[in-house]
Amino acid sequence: MKNLKLVMIAALITFTSVGFAQTGEYIGKLKPETIKISLDEALAMPGLVEAMYEQLDESMLDGEPGEVVVLKVEYKDVVFLIIGKREAWLSFFEKEKVIIEEEKDKDADLKSPNGLV
Repeated sequence: MKNLKLVMIAALITFTSVGFAQTGEYIGKLKPETIKISLDEALAMPGLVEAMYEQLDESMLDGEPGEVVVLKVEYKDVVFLIIGKREAWLSFFEKEKVIIEEEKDKDADLKSPNGLV
C-alpha cells in the first residue's frame, strides 16, 4: 500500500509539472510593452530619436494646425506612443532635414581634395 501511495504521489507531481511547463508556443506572441510619452520626453532619449527618424515621416501628419498627433515608434522591444502638437512634429521633421543637409555637406567636404587637412 505504501508503494502505491508513493507511485500515485509521483504521478500527481509529474502530471502537475507537465501541465505548468511552458511549451514555447506563446513566446513569440507576447505583446511588447507600450509607453505613452510626450514629444519633448522622446527628444530627450537619443536612441529613440534615431528610431523616430528611421520610422516616421512628415506624410504621417494629418489634420489641422494645433491638433494633437500621436505616432507610434518601436524601440528596444517597446512600443512608444509619442504625443505632440502638429507644429512640434513639423519642427521635428525640419530638424531632420537640417541634419541630413549637414551630413551631405560633411560628406562632400571629405570627398573633395580641399576638404582634407
